[in-house]
Amino acid sequence: MKKLQHGKDTPVAVIYHVSWPDQKIIRGTVETIAEKVHAAGIERSALIIVGNAVDGINAKYTNSHLYG
Repeated sequence: MKKLQHGKDTPVAVIYHVSWPDQKIIRGTVETIAEKVHAAGIERSALIIVGNAVDGINAKYTNSHLYG
């Protein structure tokens, strides 16, 4: 946590296979995320977001009219 310079309660999201049909979003905190990711079996192909930007992540979205 010291290397991240974020507190243990800072929100974290790990997004597995971003934009793929099998996309998974795992949410937690700096303190809890490692255990949750391990439990979900995620080992690679994931994006990690740390901080308040996590609050803007929505697991459900609609496709753009422009891009489909």
